Amino acid sequence: MPRRFQVVNMEESDFDDWTLCQHINERFYEKLLVPLQCILCSSVTQPDGERYLSTFWTLTSCWGGHTQIPSEQHDTTCAGIKPGVCDVCDLYFVLNVAKGQLLCRQEGCRRAIRVDYDIFIKTTVERDNVKQRYVYIQKQPQPSPVLMMTLISEMPRDLVSAKFLLMLRRRATYECCVLMCDGQYGKLTGDAYKNGPTPECDHDRNACDDCLKAAFESAINSSDLAALACPESGCLKPVRGESIRKAVSHSSYRKY
Repeated sequence: MPRRFQVVNMEESDFDDWTLCQHINERFYEKLLVPLQCILCSSVTQPDGERYLSTFWTLTSCWGGHTQIPSEQHDTTCAGIKPGVCDVCDLYFVLNVAKGQLLCRQEGCRRAIRVDYDIFIKTTVERDNVKQRYVYIQKQPQPSPVLMMTLISEMPRDLVSAKFLLMLRRRATYECCVLMCDGQYGKLTGDAYKNGPTPECDHDRNACDDCLKAAFESAINSSDLAALACPESGCLKPVRGESIRKAVSHSSYRKY
């Protein structure tokens, strides 16, 4: 479950990914010229002429498109204190974003913050042929180890970015809240794969197509229309119309 605060526990299996995240994060270090208020812990870091902090956080947003500047910090931004991530929170920030463990700071939104794929590409990719290979990787449903190594070997100039994008793809998973099976977000960009079952859902997708279809068709067959709702326990918004049509078979929709 995503949180609004920094998650500092790291499993042994996370170490390689954390190292990769640190290599990426180093590319975004800039000299601190004005006071910075951390968007995670709210601490204020003062410039001392030698301090550098990462701006990687500017590449993140939730899948609802929300900025990560807390509303209470807008006034401080105007007063000469800019938002950012302090050096303490920054130690695990990129990894936690990759794992989907940090919650959007927009009030009322329960989505995790993610790396904005398009901004990352524009920021880090220098050659068009490299960008095309990234897009190709992103379209693969389950890239095989051989495919990964082949594509990575063809991108020696930006090997770290290639590995990072592949890691983001591998980490783009969720536990289905219906039968607790593992689900995978189908792409790094686009809308269809990442939303809840209703347009009104304020959280990331967390129910797989097969489970939703089975649950909704069972409700339709038993005439239990009240059960046609988002299965997320904190949501439970009713599912109607076009959302039902997309989730169930043609015959079930006609019966609905």
